[in-house]
Amino acid sequence: MKKKILFLRPQAASFTETDRQILEKHFEVKTINFGFFAKSPVKFLASIYQTIIGVMWADGVFVWFADVHALLAIILSKWLSKKSIAVIGGYEVAKVPEINYGGLLRWRTRWVTRFVIRHASQLIAVSEFNKMEILRCIENVEPLVAYNSVDTDFFKPEGEKEKIVLTACSLNKRNIAVKGLDTFIKCAKLIPEAKFVIAGSIDQKMIEDVEGKIPCNIVSYGFLDKEALRRLYQRSKVYCQLSRYESFGVALAEAMSCCCIPVVTREGALPEVVGDTGFYVPYGDVETTARAIREALQSDKGKMARQRVIERFSIIEREKKLLALIDAVFNDH
Repeated sequence: MKKKILFLRPQAASFTETDRQILEKHFEVKTINFGFFAKSPVKFLASIYQTIIGVMWADGVFVWFADVHALLAIILSKWLSKKSIAVIGGYEVAKVPEINYGGLLRWRTRWVTRFVIRHASQLIAVSEFNKMEILRCIENVEPLVAYNSVDTDFFKPEGEKEKIVLTACSLNKRNIAVKGLDTFIKCAKLIPEAKFVIAGSIDQKMIEDVEGKIPCNIVSYGFLDKEALRRLYQRSKVYCQLSRYESFGVALAEAMSCCCIPVVTREGALPEVVGDTGFYVPYGDVETTARAIREALQSDKGKMARQRVIERFSIIEREKKLLALIDAVFNDH
């Protein structure tokens, strides 16, 4: 008999979907995309009911992010003497007051996160940096590192590279500082010969608040599905992750898998992802970042970047680690 696992997440995302597909290969899985009260009180109540029924049905719980949905699942698991695995995504254990970022800055999310970390049967960190952040939050726990993964068979190079500098994220008030989008926009003004692309929803008023009018060499394609995003990675020569905080950087790894040359800060887990395959810049330093982008546009490090992703962040590698971890948890190793 296959073991039964309740897979719980706040919403579908590429990295959580990868884990769901891995689990479904080996276990009987029920998935709940938990709805939050602020967005839909009806879906929130339905999610609570589904979680109660799901935990009763399952042999164990696998939950992404230490938020309210995880709190409920962990409490129920303890009451019913069932195993629970929690993946800590990053925001929950972040505390960066200068950009007002992180769950630990707010008492409610701080309490929820610490409860989940203390009481889950096993914690998964998505990077060594993420593990250190978890231990900074609660010292006497033992998170295991299992890097997020990339489908390198899907995200692969094809066709000729163009003079495109890409970053993938939504442009909203929080991401201006967290993702370094103000730096990205200012660099576009300094490199008019290149095309700068933001893949994600964009608020024109936000752009104007950052630096007047958006330069004519920046375009946004809005939200892109997986196939469209792959085509954009394949066309782009440079990928920028100019963040102040990153617990991993899935879009960065996807871009590298398509032979994009990374230009990144040294913040968070970005050096773990990039290694020596890209260019490093100080957070918020526009002139240094612009110089690095120009160097990257002339560089041939794309194949190195892809090889690093294949060797370190493949789905096969994450599958091995997740299966070993689940076996250990269920068998009390």
